[in-house]
Amino acid sequence: MSRLFFIFILLNIFSIKLVFCQNISYYYTFNYNDSIEVYDSTGNKLDFPWTGGMNFCQFSEIDLDGDGNNDLFVFDRYGNRILTFLKKDGNLIFAPEYIHLFPELKYIALLRDYDLDGDMDIFSYGYTGISVYKNLMKQTGKLQFELKTNQLLSDYNGMLLNLFVTYADIPAIIDIDDDGDLDIVAFSVLADKLYLHKNVSIEKYGVPDSLEYIVANDFWGDICEGQDNNEIIFGSNCNNKKQLKADNQINHVGSTVTIYDFNGDGKKDLLLGDVDYPNIVLLTNETDNINAKMSKTIDYKFPNNNNPIDIYSNPACYILNVDSDSLKDLLVCASDGASMKNNNKIYYYKNTGTNNIPSYNLQSKQFLLDKTIDVGEGSFPVSYDINNDGLIDLFISNSGLHRESYLDSNSILHSVFYSTISFYKNIGTKANPAFKLITKDFANLSLHEDLINAYPAFGDIDNDGKAELIIGDLKGTIDLYKNTGTITNPNYQLIEQNWIKSSNLSSYRNLTPAFCDFNSDGVLDLIIGNKNGTFLYFKNKGTKSNPVFELQSSKFGNISTVDTDYSYFGYSVPCIIKDENKNKIFSGSYSGNIYAFNIINDINDGLVEPDTFFIANKINGYQSSIALYDFDNNGFLDMIIGNYAGGVNYYKGIKNVKQNIKKTDINNCQISLFPNPATTDIFVKSNLNSTIHYEIINLMGEIIKKGDINSSQNKINILNLQIGIYIIKLYSNETKGILFKKLIII
Repeated sequence: MSRLFFIFILLNIFSIKLVFCQNISYYYTFNYNDSIEVYDSTGNKLDFPWTGGMNFCQFSEIDLDGDGNNDLFVFDRYGNRILTFLKKDGNLIFAPEYIHLFPELKYIALLRDYDLDGDMDIFSYGYTGISVYKNLMKQTGKLQFELKTNQLLSDYNGMLLNLFVTYADIPAIIDIDDDGDLDIVAFSVLADKLYLHKNVSIEKYGVPDSLEYIVANDFWGDICEGQDNNEIIFGSNCNNKKQLKADNQINHVGSTVTIYDFNGDGKKDLLLGDVDYPNIVLLTNETDNINAKMSKTIDYKFPNNNNPIDIYSNPACYILNVDSDSLKDLLVCASDGASMKNNNKIYYYKNTGTNNIPSYNLQSKQFLLDKTIDVGEGSFPVSYDINNDGLIDLFISNSGLHRESYLDSNSILHSVFYSTISFYKNIGTKANPAFKLITKDFANLSLHEDLINAYPAFGDIDNDGKAELIIGDLKGTIDLYKNTGTITNPNYQLIEQNWIKSSNLSSYRNLTPAFCDFNSDGVLDLIIGNKNGTFLYFKNKGTKSNPVFELQSSKFGNISTVDTDYSYFGYSVPCIIKDENKNKIFSGSYSGNIYAFNIINDINDGLVEPDTFFIANKINGYQSSIALYDFDNNGFLDMIIGNYAGGVNYYKGIKNVKQNIKKTDINNCQISLFPNPATTDIFVKSNLNSTIHYEIINLMGEIIKKGDINSSQNKINILNLQIGIYIIKLYSNETKGILFKKLIII
């Protein structure tokens, strides 16, 4: 079954010419769409191919649709992406229409019912602590959240301070003492001992709906962790261990905590995951739950010797009902979130015992991943008709796949990765595309052990009728591959490493090349994105059969994809199309936003500042890259977006509307919006005497609120809108101008 939700995208392109300036607004409108079928290499249809992939995921249960049954909530902490799945008849159905109902979350998203109203609330990361959002479904009849607190506090022996949790940790949020309210167990500031933050809501008020905490035990479990490794130290020996390294810096940060009574004795046991390590450690509680002391018998091969957890790195456990059989199963995923430390595995253990005494049996090491497109860490989609059958195929390269990991003599983790290209052949028709995985290692890139962050581009640069393949990479080189096979049965072989000879090319790193005949001279030129977020322009000064690429500009158009709210690096990834006989550069970026630039014939003067596509980061995540093509041949561009999580999202283009507007109209509309960010009200100031119409649009393209304002009534109340990013559309009958502004509600 196809599930659709709407995304509205505005692109402003200013086309500069020699004697006059023309302002043209393009409205590219897309629907997220999962109707295009995708098959694995054996011919099995993927259940939900277009999720965008999964890396460092956290799992929780929540009733999304109000049917009284819990569904599945997935949060990928790198990119802060949310994925939602309905449970129907024992099956999981990807349901992205619920994603935008959740607030913006960071690093941690654990869903727990703190007030026992039957609806799951959200515990997320606040500044060095935890924020909480209350689920309002009981009050509103629909899934909606409001901020309860942006920082939980705890009483540290008379001092009320933030309940400390680092962004790298996963705390345990559980009713430790079975009194009805939720307690929290998390590592201390020194990242060695576990603190029990007891919720005193029941004791003080008789109901669990308050979030008041005291440190009831600052040595919970009677254990501590080693600062340089995952060693478990017991009791008084913790006081003798070295707390700080020679440089007075704490080395060990990042642990996951799961608490559950695994043996049915009423005493809650402890599971620990640790940064740079692949296993989960089980420690059994020998005493009561408040004053817990763990047995010195340690199980390093949880949940069993036959199929222990082995996921680099910092694995975390999530105990929840996966298959709707009333038993709590076990999901395990890496939570490190640091670049290049993920082997992209999600373990699913089915509980074949009871909830009191669970018995976990491994069902899959690729839970959800085997039902979606996921090429590893990072995904870079490129479209090209490789076999000349008139159908556009899909190629998706990656940053890397995990080959091996090892610890050196200083307990420092080293991981070895390699890049590949997955080739999905279009086996459908021009109107109804469908893709089948042919190989996960197109051109045998895995044989090149030093190739990381591979990015492909296809183009016939020697006029032999067969496209060459070039690969940009992490270290800043471009390699050339030739098709030694035929057009219909290609076979690519590495011909020349470091093919583009430029003295400073390697200094840019993460090269992402794209071919296009920019100046319409009949030969292909090169635009190359890079880590800095700029674009390098190489003009082809050779011939159709003998290309000669020369660097014309290392900062083409003085444009950039850097957004300092996310990073000082832009990671530009160009995708070039021709629209109305003009070249346009679209680009992914580190922030996840999609940028667009217009090019006219005079390429040295034809670039201006970009506008940004506000594609929802809750879906697409960081380090976006795009492939644009009219895949279904309906006359409108479609968009496939890759991201750091290793998957892709498909957006179907439904219309491109062009509207010519005189420049003076838009310049005379002196419209300002304040305050921004805002909490309760915003004000619109304008020099127009007429009524201004407004629409507040969420990142799914839905109109959340609309109305009219004028000089005497210019206030818009936003108190009931959820925290997040919106687009506000402002227009007037007095002009043809339409303004779109970014609105942040906090």
